[in-house]
Amino acid sequence: MTIVRAHIEWMIDPDHPENNVVNVPHFNVGTAGGLDDADWGELAGDLAEGCKAWQSASAVPHKIKVKLYDAEAAKPNYPKAIYETQDPIRTLDQWPHELALCLSYYAVHNAPRQRGRLYICPGLISTSQGLGSYASDTVTQKVSELAQVFEDLGGVNVDWCVWSRIERQAKAVTDYWVDNGWDVQRRRGIPGTKRVEGTTDEDSRSRALAEAGGLWPVRRRPAA
Repeated sequence: MTIVRAHIEWMIDPDHPENNVVNVPHFNVGTAGGLDDADWGELAGDLAEGCKAWQSASAVPHKIKVKLYDAEAAKPNYPKAIYETQDPIRTLDQWPHELALCLSYYAVHNAPRQRGRLYICPGLISTSQGLGSYASDTVTQKVSELAQVFEDLGGVNVDWCVWSRIERQAKAVTDYWVDNGWDVQRRRGIPGTKRVEGTTDEDSRSRALAEAGGLWPVRRRPAA
């Protein structure tokens, strides 16, 4: 058994790569002898290409980079495989980077250490700028379909799972859902390009009041 930690990075911000969209699902690969280099490489390629195929045609191309790690390896833990799709980086300029829908999932019971969340930017699957109070049914449904990509990865010996580092247990995902409420991921925010500044000039205000006959009276709270 090998627990694979996958870093899926949608490379949408060439100027600020630290704000690219990254999600980290885990997979349990049931192999008696572990994974060789070819297995790691094939798994990384299948995951990246599967995520690319999941995206809506109107929202591509997005360059996707997948890094796979052995979740149980000791530090320093270097990637076992890296795969990038052959697409240019496209700046995500029609959606706020911080905006997301949450793909929630759990293994058997919706309880601590048996559940997980992935935050998916709607700009990966839609070019619409019409933001309502809630996400549309179309966008919500599309985000939920990413779960099928994870479920279909590899063969029968590969399970999308919830990995508990504390318990060191992997439990296969059994249930998932996406609701239509927007979530905000602050770490994905891009720096502002403009700002409006102002000052509160208390000294000038005090002088003007003094010249007019005195300062504003200070209201004191009565003694208890």
